[in-house]
Amino acid sequence: MQPVIDLPRMKPEERYRPTRALREAGQFTWRHAEAFPFSSRPAARMDIDHMRSYLGHDPGHFTHLGNLTPLGRRAHRAKTAGYWHAEPVTPGTIRWRSPLGYRYEVSTTGTRRLE
Repeated sequence: MQPVIDLPRMKPEERYRPTRALREAGQFTWRHAEAFPFSSRPAARMDIDHMRSYLGHDPGHFTHLGNLTPLGRRAHRAKTAGYWHAEPVTPGTIRWRSPLGYRYEVSTTGTRRLE
């Protein structure tokens, strides 16, 4: 039997690696798809990445549902290297800026280009 995951009550964690419940909640929030512009890759084997760098002493940068997203290695590296910039808006919505300056909003319903 699988326990129920109560998304609104997921507590922030003062640890780098999310617990299993928080990891599953992150994948569930994104409907099991990668959170990168125009991607439809399944999130099952992807990393759960911090959108804002984890800082153990800053509650805004703790490991929490609004700061986690499933990304493949290529997207994760592009973000970490600074080629792509990502800013979480709400759990399930991220604004991305490409290396050429194009802006996109990715949510559970897909990608839309921002002007």
